[in-house]
Parts: sequence; C-alpha cells; structure tokens
Amino acid sequence: MKYYSGASGGTDAVTAGTYKLSNVAAGTSQYIHFVVTAATNARSGTSRGFRVTAISAADTTKRDAVKASVSVP
Repeated sequence: MKYYSGASGGTDAVTAGTYKLSNVAAGTSQYIHFVVTAATNARSGTSRGFRVTAISAADTTKRDAVKASVSVP
C-alpha cells in the first residue's frame, strides 16, 4: 500500500506513525490518497480492510479513523 498527500508520497512516515498534517483546524478535513495493489496470486473475490487513524498533536485523546475495504475483482 502506498499513501499520498497531494503530489508527494508519505508511505514511510504513515506506516511508521510519524506522518504529520499541518493546518487542519477543527471542523475541516485533509485528504490522504492511498493505493492498494493486490498480490499477483490474489484470488478473485478476496477482500481486505484497512484502517487509518489520525491523532491530534495538540490533544492525543482526540482521534479520528476511517476504514477502507478493497476487493479483487
């Protein structure tokens, strides 16, 4: 899986848990695009879920998460 924010890649930082977004005010959003590539031996109909969690740098008790599901056609 590869992660992108705008035109730049952020895969290493995202998977390490060190990727930081800046200037995301309360009530606003920021987009992160990720690309999932199935293994060459993945069977049709196989699916997998991925969860990405964001944690506030100012208050680590504040979190948000999104889960995406992908399937091999």
